[in-house]
Amino acid sequence: MAPPKKGLNDPDFWLHVAIDSWEWDYRLGTAFKFKGRDEDHDPLDELRTLSIKGTTVKGAVTAAQAGLAVNIRIHDDPRVRAEQRLGNKRLISVGSLDRVKGGYEGLIFMPDDALPLVLLMLVHGRYGHVNIAALKEARLASRIQSYEFTKSMTNDWG
Repeated sequence: MAPPKKGLNDPDFWLHVAIDSWEWDYRLGTAFKFKGRDEDHDPLDELRTLSIKGTTVKGAVTAAQAGLAVNIRIHDDPRVRAEQRLGNKRLISVGSLDRVKGGYEGLIFMPDDALPLVLLMLVHGRYGHVNIAALKEARLASRIQSYEFTKSMTNDWG
């Protein structure tokens, strides 16, 4: 008998989040120099953040959890671009999700070339939901295994 193939674990839970509002923040400044940093580092420090506020959708999680507040910050990260992540065996998640009083708070990393496209779709009302698959890491902390932006809630998750 062949040994089982190692792959991704099935998610422990899914959240289907209806997007209620979103905000776009941008910061650009000169990067701090500190000892040990390469001389050829980028002299600019850029931070682009998309913040999404929403609520869990009934039927997506247990009925007791429907209607919970969800706050997610999305940061662009060039390290999750295809050419940067190939060969990276240490990439175990694309974000984190914590259970807090009244709902969830999360942090998602997105390729820096994808974030402007997601922002454009939000501006034009083409995205209304975020589906998140997560693996429990501790009692109140989880790793985000995958996420998907959609126009409407899909029933093919969970």
